[in-house]
Amino acid sequence: MARATIASKYTHLMSRDNKAAFFYFSSSFIFVERNLLGIFTNVVLVLEGLQYWVGGLGNKLKKALKNPKQTKHKLTNNNKNNHNNNTMIPSNLSSSSLSSASGEPISPPTPKGYISGDKWQHPCCNNNNNNHDHHHHDSSSSSSSSSSHSSHSHGDINDSVYTKLFEGNRKFVEQLKTEDPDYFERLSNVQTPQYLLIGCSDSRVPPDQLTMTRPGEIFIHRNVANLVVNTDLNMMSVLQYAVEVLKVKHVIVMGHYNCGGVKASMEGTHHGLIDKWLRNIKDVQRLHWESLKAVEDKEERFRLLVRLNVQEQTLNLCKTSIIQRAWAQGHNVHVHGWVYDLRTGYIKDLMIEERAWEQIKPIYQLHFPEVEQKEMEEMLLKKKKEAEEKEAAEQKQQEEASE
Repeated sequence: MARATIASKYTHLMSRDNKAAFFYFSSSFIFVERNLLGIFTNVVLVLEGLQYWVGGLGNKLKKALKNPKQTKHKLTNNNKNNHNNNTMIPSNLSSSSLSSASGEPISPPTPKGYISGDKWQHPCCNNNNNNHDHHHHDSSSSSSSSSSHSSHSHGDINDSVYTKLFEGNRKFVEQLKTEDPDYFERLSNVQTPQYLLIGCSDSRVPPDQLTMTRPGEIFIHRNVANLVVNTDLNMMSVLQYAVEVLKVKHVIVMGHYNCGGVKASMEGTHHGLIDKWLRNIKDVQRLHWESLKAVEDKEERFRLLVRLNVQEQTLNLCKTSIIQRAWAQGHNVHVHGWVYDLRTGYIKDLMIEERAWEQIKPIYQLHFPEVEQKEMEEMLLKKKKEAEEKEAAEQKQQEEASE
């Protein structure tokens, strides 16, 4: 403040150049002064930190000097436990690396899902059988305890509901290998499916079993209510791979009656995150609201929406650039819409491609200039080749006639 007053009092006595020099010098002095103050503050903080660190180290050294044997024995036991016991506690949580402000060691809290000592247990399998003596046990008790632990650490893996899956897999392999010993060896080398089926995640609708197709014969993608959403990268990646790499000939959307996803979309209840997914089916309702509203029976309206959903998802396939590019390139891929009846077990083809696509084709059809250019070049090359062959044939005839 004083410097500013002095500067304003005497600046009128200076020339223009002197004024500029004075203000430059004054600003530089203030800048240097502020930086020196900041440096001094940082030095003080560093010194205080060093003092705190040295104080804590001193407390530890005093305790170590008072009873060096006990300290050494304790550190040795801690190192052995950390090395031998499979406690899976990170090293930065070991008791030897933590201490309180007074220098007293702090035992780290046992992480959730862990048991102190040499046993590990998942939290969902905690049966409160943690009262084990981990300090005194012989080799036989250790092996039996380990065996018991291995069968219960992640739930009862001997549960028949779970193990029957492996038993079913074993029978499946044995049956196929009996029919064809080299089946799995061939299957591991290549897959050449003719179909891509997009179905519902419902456990009652297994596409391969319903169609009696074997492994390698049908490429399958499933989600809730068999939706084809153009922003679903998972779905679009499956479609691209199936059409452009596997060269499938048929892409099928298969819905089913009594679909829980379709039914939930008809309710006004909040279901949580899945509502964002089911909004796609609500859009189907909006498109066909007049037809749905005309059906008074709720069950029949439900069944109609299942079919309409299959129709719109099949048309969504036709709208994709993946399918349309395949068509433009001459890949004869067919798009179908099916509905499966849980009560009868039969599948019905709704004939979507032939009936509905032609109505909206003028709106959604895409043109691919690079494909059209390539086709034009191939056509010209073909005509040129035919002309050369024709000219060669005429020349040959003339040579034969002259002889």
